[in-house]
Amino acid sequence: MKRIFQSVCSVAVALACLGTASIADAQTVYRVDQAAPVAGADGLSWATAFPAIEMALANANVGDTIWVKTGVYIPRQQTVPGDPRSVTFDIPSGVDLYGGFDGTELQLSDRAGLFSQTILSGELGTPLPADNAYHVLTMVNNFFGSEIDGFVIADGNAMGAANPNGGAARTFNSNFAWFRNVTFVRNMAEQGGALYSQLTNIYTSRCTFRRNSSVDDGGAVYIRVAEHFSSNSRYHNNASRGRGGAVFIRNSASQCEMLNCVLDENLSLARGGGIFVASGFLLGDGASLPGGNLRVTNCTFNANAAVFGEGGGLWANESAMVPPTIEINNSIFWDNRDGNTMTNNDQIGGVNQVDFCDVQGGYAGTSNFSANPAFVDAMNDNFRLQAISPCRNAASNSLLIQDILDVDGDVDFLEQVPLDVYDGPRVRQGIVDVGAAETFLGDAGGQGTNQ
Repeated sequence: MKRIFQSVCSVAVALACLGTASIADAQTVYRVDQAAPVAGADGLSWATAFPAIEMALANANVGDTIWVKTGVYIPRQQTVPGDPRSVTFDIPSGVDLYGGFDGTELQLSDRAGLFSQTILSGELGTPLPADNAYHVLTMVNNFFGSEIDGFVIADGNAMGAANPNGGAARTFNSNFAWFRNVTFVRNMAEQGGALYSQLTNIYTSRCTFRRNSSVDDGGAVYIRVAEHFSSNSRYHNNASRGRGGAVFIRNSASQCEMLNCVLDENLSLARGGGIFVASGFLLGDGASLPGGNLRVTNCTFNANAAVFGEGGGLWANESAMVPPTIEINNSIFWDNRDGNTMTNNDQIGGVNQVDFCDVQGGYAGTSNFSANPAFVDAMNDNFRLQAISPCRNAASNSLLIQDILDVDGDVDFLEQVPLDVYDGPRVRQGIVDVGAAETFLGDAGGQGTNQ
């Protein structure tokens, strides 16, 4: 087999440096509690916490961190005077934002983990989205990069903005944006309903993208000229009127990775119900702009749809004049649909390198097969494998990549990824299973162990 992508060791080392630098060099920790009084607030303890995130952002410098107690936080700082929808949480360079605290913690390791109760909301007035904030969070010209960890980011609506992309978060010309333990829900935009990245490397670990939408490409995520690494994350019920119901990757000269991710019930009206990877194109002087680069490892694509186009699960045209570069390994493509009855692209379209995958209807490649994966309960979003699953011990250990986003938090980015998407052991019987989850022995309610 010809392997398209090289080792990610150097990338993992770089991420390890980025991920630890801000903690190691942290100068000040500012605390935010929406119930705190303004009088006497300096953010230096929970007793004197700032009542608004903007107050912490205004005081924070490179290397500082902000801890946010549970609550609903709505941005109030207008970036366009007189336009109430231009409010946003603008993240300064090198400042990290952590949510999920109960207001008693002394160390980050003590954090209560109340991520679903710490909400950054674009809901400014009426229940309808027309008056919502354009971008709940922005990161522009952030030279050092920032981490956002432990939040729900909801109800951004970029439509009508000068840059109508990225309803939850818009990033531009920044080093990196690293989202951990973040749920993006009910955001909308022209491109990248939840997250739009241009010239910014995006890393998403343990994240969920749910019910986001775009009127053009990228129902949840739009990546342009940047890296996108996503590990142990869920993309559910996102929609695009264009291409890429969940993810759209355009002209990415850098490597993009999807590892241990589940993409289910995403929809596009054109190609790529789950993911669309754009081809490059020739420039007028005879040069070319490269297409997207993507490697998919141990992911599950289920019940995604390209309504009028091709590639219900994933679409990329590697026969194009300037093709993208795609590699799919150890993954499941099942029950995806497209609108082209003349082709067999319901599951995957246009990809040359597919190995050790369970693809409904079959697909050319090494050790691919077509058999019902026997999910525990796909109707209720449980994509663990039953003990009878043909995907059990059917993948390739040599194609399982490193823990590029440190999903177990041990700051070892070079170990083989240790956990599956449900935090069970990634390999239990010597051979990794096909898909995002290892075989589950127990009842469908979540008791038992991964095997």
